[in-house]
Amino acid sequence: LPLHEAAAGARVALEVLAAAPPKRLLRVCSLSEWAPRMIGPYCQLTAAAGVGNVAGQLGLVPTTMALVEGGALAQARLALRHSEAVLSGLGLGTRRPLSLIAYVVRESDVVQVHAACHAWLWRRCGGGGGPPLGFR
Repeated sequence: LPLHEAAAGARVALEVLAAAPPKRLLRVCSLSEWAPRMIGPYCQLTAAAGVGNVAGQLGLVPTTMALVEGGALAQARLALRHSEAVLSGLGLGTRRPLSLIAYVVRESDVVQVHAACHAWLWRRCGGGGGPPLGFR
């Protein structure tokens, strides 16, 4: 996963899939308070063929584009909030996630990142239905 210099030191990066209508794109091109701007030649969200792909969310503070302090858990939680905001940007905030991939740099961070991702998926899936199939 190639990372831009702004992401140097990032310990977590996320990819999320959600059900979506016909193709639409979302790009955050300037500093914002709700999601980090693009740091590469990609869209934060591409929605097509019934699936929305949130690409490469990092735990960057949107107004400064610096990594949030607090390590991998804080980065994962912020990246998940960004994923939620980006999905909401194209009206997909209420859609059930189809998958979530977390790239974790340090093995010692896996348990904490897994717990944050599990809690996010559980909440997004309404708690009662549980996370998507195959989530461990």
